[in-house]
Amino acid sequence: MRAPLRLAVVGAGRMGRRHAENLAATSACRVAWIVDPDASARAFAAGLGAGWAPDYTPLRDVDAVVCVCPTALHPQAVGAALDAGKDVFCEKPLALGLDATRALAERVGASGRYFQIGFMRRYDPAYAAAWREVRAGGLGRLRHLLAVSRDPQPPPESYVRVSGGIFLDLGIHDIDLLRWLSDEEIVEVHAQGNVGEAAYLARYGDVEEAQALVRFAGGATGTMLLSRASLYGYDVRTELWGTAGSLAVGYLREPAVLRGDRSGLHAQAVPGFLERFAEAYRLEMADFVARLVDGRPSPATEADAVAAAAVADACQRSLREGRPARIGGA
Repeated sequence: MRAPLRLAVVGAGRMGRRHAENLAATSACRVAWIVDPDASARAFAAGLGAGWAPDYTPLRDVDAVVCVCPTALHPQAVGAALDAGKDVFCEKPLALGLDATRALAERVGASGRYFQIGFMRRYDPAYAAAWREVRAGGLGRLRHLLAVSRDPQPPPESYVRVSGGIFLDLGIHDIDLLRWLSDEEIVEVHAQGNVGEAAYLARYGDVEEAQALVRFAGGATGTMLLSRASLYGYDVRTELWGTAGSLAVGYLREPAVLRGDRSGLHAQAVPGFLERFAEAYRLEMADFVARLVDGRPSPATEADAVAAAAVADACQRSLREGRPARIGGA
């Protein structure tokens, strides 16, 4: 595909604007359209030199589509892009619920178009370095992986109502990291959790704190620790242990400075995901465009989206039933 590509970004919320800004700074493409029913997106589009549309009509006039609308609208937005014969990037998760995820993935596969799911932590320089170390055999045979994701505060009830639960919403990145770093499938999970202070979560079968023990096909084990109420800031870390060593990925300070004085040690916590993974989001969009231009295959496909959703679904079943759950089974 010849550069510069013309792209449409569907969704002008916080994440959509970040992707659009990163794309606008990429020389191999141009953001031609911002698609969002909210007319307030018109001014944002104009600032990028793009057109604004409240519907999917402009998708036929671009080379590729970046879908960053709410998850419940992904089937509609991705479907419209595929109907227009366009390559697609879609933010995670692919859809709400495992059945909907599988149905949309089948549609993507049948289209023959390039597709990439937004598992951006794979682009974080520290996680990428860990992946290379594992692939080079530096840790030997993996024995255990620990994945931690903690948000500063719970999302509003309006978001929780349509989020699909803590494992699909918050934990989906950790599930993907566990699969990606280990290069193994998760075959069984045992989850637990508690509502905590945000009592409204219980109305949707959701929790504020959740943990899951996982077992990989090759025999290694893993632990996910998820929280929506860390209070101190955004806390995302991963540790890996193997027969030849260990790795720890992640940090809590932004900037990564620890100051000491007579009153003790002081640091500013990372406030949120946009700050912690700013470089990962930039690299993700640059790579998406580069792969379209070069014709290289997707690094995170619809199959990865389904595999992660299947684990999240099993975690939700285990949490609900209070017993271990097999992936794809009881």
